[in-house]
Amino acid sequence: MRWEVRLLAVCGLLVCLAGLFVWYDTVTYDPTMNAYPGNDQIGANPDAYVGESVSVSGTVVATDPIVVDTTPGVPDRGEIILENTEETAEVGQQASAFGTLTDPETLQTERLLVRWPWENQYMYAVSILAAFWMAGRIVTQWRFDREGLGFVPRGGQDG
Repeated sequence: MRWEVRLLAVCGLLVCLAGLFVWYDTVTYDPTMNAYPGNDQIGANPDAYVGESVSVSGTVVATDPIVVDTTPGVPDRGEIILENTEETAEVGQQASAFGTLTDPETLQTERLLVRWPWENQYMYAVSILAAFWMAGRIVTQWRFDREGLGFVPRGGQDG
């Protein structure tokens, strides 16, 4: 009787998961929520976005004021000056900024995130190491109990 209840619960959760996939697709997407013009749109026609909220990202090429190159490899194009920033940045860091484009080359910044390029690789490396560590702990310290349909500690009372 115990495994039947668990099987029924798993089947019910899978049906709920499938239902959520279908329901999610029926929700109307609101383009005004977090869908701001980015580097590609602004680079193609910056004058069209003057006065609008935009999101830009790129490499910091100057620090006083902060200037971000949004089109690496293309000289003299795609540099945006970030105004009204309290953040500090160093040349070579990656910057993501959100704000209002006051002219084709100036962003009145509301939010700015600055980080070094190696920080993403570090984050992924630490996450992968932690996943392997946890998988090793699960394999060495737990076992699957077929009768109870669950994981139990190794060396427990029932062996």
